[in-house]
Amino acid sequence: MSANWLNRKSLFTRLMVTTLLSALLITLLASWFIYQLRFDAELEKVNNDLQQLVDTVQQTAAISAYLGDKALAQEVIAGLAGNDIIEGVLIINNERVLHSGGRITENRTSLSQGYTLTFPFDQGEVVGELIINPNREMMEQRAVENVLPVVLTVALFSLVLILILIPLLGWQLTGPINKLMLQLKDIKPGSLKLLKSAESLKNNEIGSLVEAYNLAMKSVQESMLEERKLRQYVEKLQNQSRLVFDHASVSIALLDFTGKTRTANASFKKLFGDKYFQASEKHPPAKLAEFFVDEELFNQTMKKALSVKHPIGEELEAKAEGDEESRWFHCLFAKVTDKNHGAFVELIMYDTSERARDERQGQIAAQYDPLTQLLNRRAGIERMQTALENAYANGTKCALLMIDLDKFKLINDVEGQEAGDQVLQEIARRMHTCVRGEDMIIRWGGDEFVIFIEGSKRKLDPKPVARKIVKNLPAPIELNNGKQVSIGASVGISRYPDNSDDLVELIEIADQKMYEVKKQGRNGYQVAS
Repeated sequence: MSANWLNRKSLFTRLMVTTLLSALLITLLASWFIYQLRFDAELEKVNNDLQQLVDTVQQTAAISAYLGDKALAQEVIAGLAGNDIIEGVLIINNERVLHSGGRITENRTSLSQGYTLTFPFDQGEVVGELIINPNREMMEQRAVENVLPVVLTVALFSLVLILILIPLLGWQLTGPINKLMLQLKDIKPGSLKLLKSAESLKNNEIGSLVEAYNLAMKSVQESMLEERKLRQYVEKLQNQSRLVFDHASVSIALLDFTGKTRTANASFKKLFGDKYFQASEKHPPAKLAEFFVDEELFNQTMKKALSVKHPIGEELEAKAEGDEESRWFHCLFAKVTDKNHGAFVELIMYDTSERARDERQGQIAAQYDPLTQLLNRRAGIERMQTALENAYANGTKCALLMIDLDKFKLINDVEGQEAGDQVLQEIARRMHTCVRGEDMIIRWGGDEFVIFIEGSKRKLDPKPVARKIVKNLPAPIELNNGKQVSIGASVGISRYPDNSDDLVELIEIADQKMYEVKKQGRNGYQVAS
């Protein structure tokens, strides 16, 4: 402490200066306060003395004012002005100065005292006023004489107090702090050494500071040990994750915001080769979107993944090369950021080609007749209902042709089911030649078929299609056994919206017209009016 006590930045110097300034300020404030008290007390004493003097001469002054007797007024004033507490006296009669003495004017000061003079024989009649100015210099002199010993006493007391406090501060505060500072200087970085304090300081703020520091150091030590364990655990996990990443059966890659590959695992490199993964700056990788049929969908999904916090999945079809089958991948896009807050997209790809093929085959089996490869009844109803809704929205016309094969049951019974199946397959093929590519052909069941034609806003005429059906279907069909057979077709036609806007009613109307054709000799058509 002795080496640094003059240092302006040291705690001891600051405390010493602060204590001195505080003592000086307290001394000044105390002196001013005592002076004010003494001055007020002196003023009150003067007022009391004045009151006694006024009581003695007030009646005589009133008589002089009433009579206008300047000699008597002069005598009164001379008696008052001879007192050292009075600086000046003034007697006023009928708003004019009767006589004055000492230093006084008609303009009053803050210390001037005025006393009303009344007629001795009639107290209600005011005859003048007696004005007295106290001697302020004498009052201040008395106040100073009374205050000076007190101020000196306070100043001496403050000085003694400072002389006592400064060593105490050094002993109780700055000294222990300097000792702690020396201990801190001896503690090397990474050291587990703790601070020590005297027994007498353990229960005060310095002891609490040392205890808090030691607790913090112990916490730091525990944190360092935990951090070391955690770092080892993280390294172990990283090694395991890297092992999983490198040997995963799925393709994993990290893409930048342009869609180019920055890093990838072995499965990805095996699938894509150098075209989509190349570390050389001279040959940068191609954009991965080019690998897929729908490049726009890939780019949109990747862009969306960069703007949300959750992964986004999408089924994407890869471009086929040559005669190879198309391949499907379930792609999972997720946003990741590096330590520099750079944004990338993690892409995980699962080859779902086999599942996609199974799903397509399932969809075909669910919607198409396995024998004729035409739409089955359930799928046909759904599509016709959708077509009617579109026609309603667009104001277009439609036609429904209900077709029943003539003589098919005879062929199926005589020649057998195999022959019947061959006939149905040939009939389905011929129906395709009678309609447009966008028209629907539905195997309704057994030997019944439905053709649904979508038209325009102008008048729709389904008769040409019906005539083709009636003309082309009866042509001879050669069976596998060498025999030839032929069948006819009875066709009933209903129109939307002319006959109905309900699919069930359209089917019923067409079915009725088809049976009317059968009654009239078969192999023909009728259109509902």
